[in-house]
Amino acid sequence: MSDADSYASDPGGFSLSHEKLREMRPDLYGFSATVELVMTYLRMADSHRVMVKSALQEGDCRGAVVVSVFPLIVASYTDEMDCVVMLRFPGASRKCRKSIGDEPRK
Repeated sequence: MSDADSYASDPGGFSLSHEKLREMRPDLYGFSATVELVMTYLRMADSHRVMVKSALQEGDCRGAVVVSVFPLIVASYTDEMDCVVMLRFPGASRKCRKSIGDEPRK
């Protein structure tokens, strides 16, 4: 089965916020990112921003809960490994509007 034939059983359906992505990954913006987007348009490379957008919209989405706000840590379930993984987002807590126990997608 190729990637084109695969699909998520529980797609996220989220939209990309460039403001939030720029805060977390400033390297995906600016001159080098513009060159990357041009190369993507010419089909010479894949844009990381396009991949993030695709993952948010079409990627598999499972249960998760905020376990720490500073630093921001989210416990997320993965059915592929039947376990919970702890995801740390350094620098993301400055503007985090979540509280411990919140579900990230709400």
